[in-house]
Amino acid sequence: MLTGIEVRQFIIGSGGLMHTYWNTIFLKKVARDLTPPLIWRLLNRLRGQMGAKSRSYQVVTIQGFVPRLETGPFAAIHEKFARADAHLLGNVDVTRLRTYLLCGFSQLALDSTSKGSFLTLGVSFGTTPKIVSEFLNFRKTDRDWWMVDPFDGRGGVNHKYNTSLEAAKSDWDTSIKTHWIQFPLPEACALIDDSFALIHLNTGCFEAELESLQCLISKLERGGLIIMDLYGWMEIEKQRQIDEHLRNLGCNTFVLPTRQLVAWQS
Repeated sequence: MLTGIEVRQFIIGSGGLMHTYWNTIFLKKVARDLTPPLIWRLLNRLRGQMGAKSRSYQVVTIQGFVPRLETGPFAAIHEKFARADAHLLGNVDVTRLRTYLLCGFSQLALDSTSKGSFLTLGVSFGTTPKIVSEFLNFRKTDRDWWMVDPFDGRGGVNHKYNTSLEAAKSDWDTSIKTHWIQFPLPEACALIDDSFALIHLNTGCFEAELESLQCLISKLERGGLIIMDLYGWMEIEKQRQIDEHLRNLGCNTFVLPTRQLVAWQS
């Protein structure tokens, strides 16, 4: 057991090394295992992290509390719709972070384009577009929203995807001019007659999304964005195919910690 003087000397004498030490995940775990609880709490208080708890959002764990995720307008809207989604089984944190990021990129797409509708490919219960549209106050824009889904459960091998168009339309803001297309990709591409500021791909079908990319990119407004939710859940080889295809189409890409791919034309 370290004496109080030894602990004080250890803290003071470590200097800049302590910053690197405590922010190295592996060494932090070792240190926590070896440090008496009272000393560990003291060090946490000195680092400004007293009482901080980690929160997990699917594949991302965040140390501490992020108010914009857990409280305020986004949280209220997200939880209202996510709790009604049978696919989530009541766990609203599973999609909380990636939906929050989608809201942010959706706002960026609006700000970066002077025209262009929104397109959701893979609607299921319509939870995500309902959250995004309300968060953005989309009804105040003069843009349309396109919803594409065959509503036959495809892509949902291990998930309970919605098979009812009427269930998807439930609670949707009817003041938004909306086009519903009950066809799968890539066949639905021929029925989409518009240009887009934001295209959100979440069909669960790799082959359909890959085959549709050229058509979708041709409909993307300059400054518009494509978000692919499935990307980071694919095998590496499939990710490479997506990367190559988008590169050949003149797109830049960026992968988020939530495994979503963001793509835009250069």
